[in-house]
Amino acid sequence: MSYLWFTRVYGERPYLKILGQALNEQELGLIERIALKEVEMLNEVSKMWSSNHQKPVRIFKELHATLPERIARLLGVAVEQARVDWLKMRARARITFPQNIALVYATQYYGETALEAALPDKFVKFANRGWKVQPGYESPPYFAFLRLQPGNGQFVGFPVWDVGPWNEDDDYWHDGDRRRVFGDLPTGLPEAEAAFFDGYNGGNDQFGRPVLNPAGVDLTPEAAARLGLDPLENAWVELDTGELP
Repeated sequence: MSYLWFTRVYGERPYLKILGQALNEQELGLIERIALKEVEMLNEVSKMWSSNHQKPVRIFKELHATLPERIARLLGVAVEQARVDWLKMRARARITFPQNIALVYATQYYGETALEAALPDKFVKFANRGWKVQPGYESPPYFAFLRLQPGNGQFVGFPVWDVGPWNEDDDYWHDGDRRRVFGDLPTGLPEAEAAFFDGYNGGNDQFGRPVLNPAGVDLTPEAAARLGLDPLENAWVELDTGELP
């Protein structure tokens, strides 16, 4: 539900618009409260590396089970539209994007610094922090260069200071021969995205956690604001992968 409530696509919040046209103020308030609760639980899940992550997932299901049937039905329509839009965006990216540009979903997190990003490759983080440097990662610092879809602005670079979301070994900007894990996925497609929309890997990340959003990059609130996003707002962005190891 948080995906429907907080996602920007091509500069708009289309799923919020679908809900707003069909629900009254009280019903929208109920969905907003659940969406905010989901964001809170997503932050908890991202810190869990054991079976404890099943608790937030159970809470998600319990929250959704409280929804009246009419609202649940409308949410199902919005979910289906979101998947259709995703397929269209992926098809467009395959045809029109240069090889070094990846379409990814950006979420927000609270980092150690005000202005930073996280990518699901732990070795980028290690190299930037001066920790153990893996072969092929000898030229830090590395940045996530991003711009909002549909890509009519300048790329803005943020230092990669953390790992995630979801995976730690998903260097999705490489092709199958170089990608450390999930090499059967198309280049530029994060595993979390495939799991969320297509049920890839049983809908789980590399640690067996159910993937609850399709994020391929995480941004601190200040970094997200630099791209033009509002607090808690997530969006589809373009990632220039040309400088990534």
